[in-house]
Amino acid sequence: MRHWQRRYDDHGDDWLFDWVPRRLPAMPNQTPVEAELATVDYALDHPEAGPRTITAAQTAEYGVGQSAVYGTLKRRGLATRAKRLEAVRQRAGQRAPDEVERDRALSKKRHLRAPEPSHIACADTALVGRLKEAGIVRLSAAIDAHCSYGTAVLAPARNAAMAAAAVERLHRELSVEGITRIGRVLTGNGTEFVGKPTRAFEALCGRLGAEHRRTKMRHVWTNRKAERFIQTLKDALEGMLRKKLYGSIAQLLADLDRWLDWYNTERPHQGRFNRGQPPVKVVRAFQLRQETKAA
Repeated sequence: MRHWQRRYDDHGDDWLFDWVPRRLPAMPNQTPVEAELATVDYALDHPEAGPRTITAAQTAEYGVGQSAVYGTLKRRGLATRAKRLEAVRQRAGQRAPDEVERDRALSKKRHLRAPEPSHIACADTALVGRLKEAGIVRLSAAIDAHCSYGTAVLAPARNAAMAAAAVERLHRELSVEGITRIGRVLTGNGTEFVGKPTRAFEALCGRLGAEHRRTKMRHVWTNRKAERFIQTLKDALEGMLRKKLYGSIAQLLADLDRWLDWYNTERPHQGRFNRGQPPVKVVRAFQLRQETKAA
């Protein structure tokens, strides 16, 4: 009370007003304007660089930290590499991304809808290389989109019969686990899948009662499940070829079969439905749930 009485005695009726002029609060952590502008310029000159790289380039001159750099990029709408690339494109006056480029970006956030095993089987082929004794070796692979159960065959030539053999083998191995039907087969647009010479592949799909679907032209990443499986197979084959000399494709396929058995029954998978479990365990768990529902 004495404090307010003294203010009234000193200032009269104006005692409730601010008689000491206020000043702007000090902001010791605010990034200097020149440092922000330098960060933006560097980010647009090097859109591939992230906050850590930009900080290393700016620290000596401006002394800003990584959190300050990231805050600047976020405020300016440049927090991600995609946003920085888009800003560079707009600054340069280039055309907007076409449909293929937009679909490629969107595909990173999309997943094949495969709610149960054998709902979709993804198939593709690839070149392995040349064996000194056996000649060219090609790979045909098929993988279940739900549980990542995969299989493959090796052959000297790429054709419809080779592509069909991988899908047929996948169907046969899943049948052992109680999965008797493949709903759809997703493939690319290679000559082994499209055109007159593909009677063997189309005949197999008809015999299995599977719908054959193909990726959109120039959209090969749509079948990325098979693409990724093939890359895994090629990495495994490269290790085999470095450790052993093979005199025939059959010898190489025998070792690949043993690797596939480990891949399907023991190797932990991080897929959306696997959650650290190998494909066979996912299939058996699904079958158990179906039997429980039926009972």
